[in-house]
Amino acid sequence: MDKKLSRLRSLGVSYPVIQAGMPGLAGVRLEAAVARAGGIGVLGLQDVSTWEDSLQALKGQAAGKPVGATCCCRALEKNISMLFCAKAFPW
Repeated sequence: MDKKLSRLRSLGVSYPVIQAGMPGLAGVRLEAAVARAGGIGVLGLQDVSTWEDSLQALKGQAAGKPVGATCCCRALEKNISMLFCAKAFPW
């Protein structure tokens, strides 16, 4: 277990907690707070018109801590959503 936790710590995670992306229920403030507290905050993206602003806000509020995003894109092609996420999070 220590070896697995040390891998997480090398990414900046203090606790093995991942907050699930919940589009429409949670928002940037919750995800950023989870990340700053030592877990991984995951933003649930649904409304295409807010993706870029939401991702930028999350990156800013997370203070350099690890975050993630899930995309609920029933109406979009998978490649389009992956391109957008790669642009917003260029790691």
